[in-house]
Amino acid sequence: MKYALYATLMVTLLYTYTTSPQLPSHIFRGRILTSPTAPWEPGHIIFPLTQDSIPLEETDKITVDVASPQHRVFYICYITGQKSRVYRFPEGTVTDTLVTIQIPDTSFYEPFAAKKTCPVCLSRKNVIPVLYGFPSPKMFRDADAGKIALGGCVIGDYHPTRYCKKDHLEF
Repeated sequence: MKYALYATLMVTLLYTYTTSPQLPSHIFRGRILTSPTAPWEPGHIIFPLTQDSIPLEETDKITVDVASPQHRVFYICYITGQKSRVYRFPEGTVTDTLVTIQIPDTSFYEPFAAKKTCPVCLSRKNVIPVLYGFPSPKMFRDADAGKIALGGCVIGDYHPTRYCKKDHLEF
């Protein structure tokens, strides 16, 4: 009886510790906000510090272990190029129990684009404009020289205006 009570108490304490929303954790849990009628869209969790990615599973939930310093900055990107905000956890600690992820999160990127600052490296040094339309010979030369990025001939609802050469991020 004494051991059974001790085992029950330990299981209860362990369950409380691992599920308590007040305790910081190194596990990021997110739910991608989609419409109920929208089909699942393939994409990746992008880790720009390592130029690495993990494919999204066919679910609206994601989990990222931010204990590793290389995984403390990430964003979610669909195959169409639409992105979530950039999530950063410099200390490797997550305080929210479940984060709602909006894709695309254009309102997050607007201030960075206006300031010509990359949302990943927080620098202006490697940010260049993205130009759209049929490129002229001069535009090709400027793109080859790294002065501009070519965005294509068609402008859709989501069209980035800046590109970071260091992080390979359009925003």
